[in-house]
Amino acid sequence: MSDRLIAYDSAYANELYLRCAATPKLIVNYEKRVQLSLKGRITENILTIAFLRANNTNRTMHFLVELLWKLHYTNVLFVYDKSEEISTITTLFQLCWRYGFVNVLALVNRTLYTYQPFPRIKVVALRKLSEYYDKTHLKNFQGYALRSSISNNAPRVYHYTDDKGNLANAGYLYRLILLFAQHYNGRFEEVRMPTYQMNLTNIIKAFERKEIDILADLLFMYPNYSHSAVICNYRTFMMAPYAAPLPLYMYILKPLTSLLWLLIMLALCYAILAQMLLSWLRGRRVNFGLAFLRTLSSVLYLPSYYYSRCTSAQRFCVLLLLACSFLLTSSYQTSMASMFISRLYEPQVNSIADIARTKFLLPMAKEDIAYMSRLSGIPQIIYDRLLEVSPSEDYQLLRDLNTSYILTYIEDKVNFFMYQQKFLRIPRFKLIAEELTQVPLFISLPHGSPFLQLFDRYLGNVFDSGIFQKMFIDSAEEGILSNEIRFFRTVSIIFQPLKVEHFSLIFVVWAFGCRADDSSYFPEVIEESDNLTYAYCFPKP
Repeated sequence: MSDRLIAYDSAYANELYLRCAATPKLIVNYEKRVQLSLKGRITENILTIAFLRANNTNRTMHFLVELLWKLHYTNVLFVYDKSEEISTITTLFQLCWRYGFVNVLALVNRTLYTYQPFPRIKVVALRKLSEYYDKTHLKNFQGYALRSSISNNAPRVYHYTDDKGNLANAGYLYRLILLFAQHYNGRFEEVRMPTYQMNLTNIIKAFERKEIDILADLLFMYPNYSHSAVICNYRTFMMAPYAAPLPLYMYILKPLTSLLWLLIMLALCYAILAQMLLSWLRGRRVNFGLAFLRTLSSVLYLPSYYYSRCTSAQRFCVLLLLACSFLLTSSYQTSMASMFISRLYEPQVNSIADIARTKFLLPMAKEDIAYMSRLSGIPQIIYDRLLEVSPSEDYQLLRDLNTSYILTYIEDKVNFFMYQQKFLRIPRFKLIAEELTQVPLFISLPHGSPFLQLFDRYLGNVFDSGIFQKMFIDSAEEGILSNEIRFFRTVSIIFQPLKVEHFSLIFVVWAFGCRADDSSYFPEVIEESDNLTYAYCFPKP
């Protein structure tokens, strides 16, 4: 076949068709401006043969990029219709490297050529075809720089100043790409972006201009760039502020449960009925108000001289009421004492549905809001509480664990920054167990990246061996050294079980009672004064 391939003439296409009639084939004339893109797994094992001339190399390459969209790693054979200079072939191979075609052969003047990209483009003439299948040169970068940008997005990738005052890089995705470059004898080169904050627009422009080869960060899936194989799925969680302590004046009311109120009412009703019954049996008279006041005074342990003139049955009723009130009072006091010691808190947000009874807003960057709006199954309460903020403000809220909002992030950032509250007696945030959505974890690359297949194999080995999990665990230690993780501490550990504020509600009730007493006492005084004045002015005859 190689002999016939070298002897190229105008009848070659017809002869190729006749000899390979049993092989599925597609013959395209790109000069007719046909827009075609091959897709599907069945097209991965293909050989693309491109016939070209020196004056249409760029045009042919642009057509191949569209034809082999996301299939740039397949085999491509370029056939020149006449002898070409090495400089022309070098230009062809430079374009192949730019667009990610690494499995390339060029047939020129009965000689097969390929290229080696590292450390620079080198044209290699093949003596036999088996040399083409030797791809060891692609696994040795020979110091080739793998370009990437670094944004401040802990724990994935970020800058920090080390103890020597030098600018250093950290992050588990940064370590992942750095290890990839070192494993294949390359080096990591940072490309400075206009800002250290994550900016999707700048990243897409850098990908399109081939200014960066790989991105050490997690992006959402967009058609503007390619991505590696998915490592795993990250869950998106919501962080709810930990329940605030209950106001101290509420401690007086909390022990008064519905059961305790029921027992108090039953005791009062029993005592009142008993007093009324005994009064009826003794004097055939019933006074409900008097029985109620006497019973209430017994419950509140107020002294009364009435019982010195009572019968034995009435005294027994009083003693029984005192015993019952003692049990109720003891139950109330013990419950309140345990609440003083353990402290009470407002209702905790434990689910997404609980957000509706709070006033918390949910800050989120514009890019995240746009991505979430395309998802299905997001509760409406989430959209109702959204608050658009800048990426820097969003990052600062998470880093400071600002309890004024409910925060939502992917689990790697949640675990990283919630580690700051490890030594708090009362944590700032609690994780809502319900996951909001899932996000695939992958590494973003520009379309037509020549490193895609090699990086996918490396990624699978790193994940299966547990190295990736180790990188993620070590990111917490890096966060401590870089001061991205700043442990919060409890402001005060002084425990004061009782304060004046605990009894403020009692003072309010007492003041209200005094006010009500005054409002009833002074009219009586005025009325009595009027009666005395009237009696003085008009004495009886």
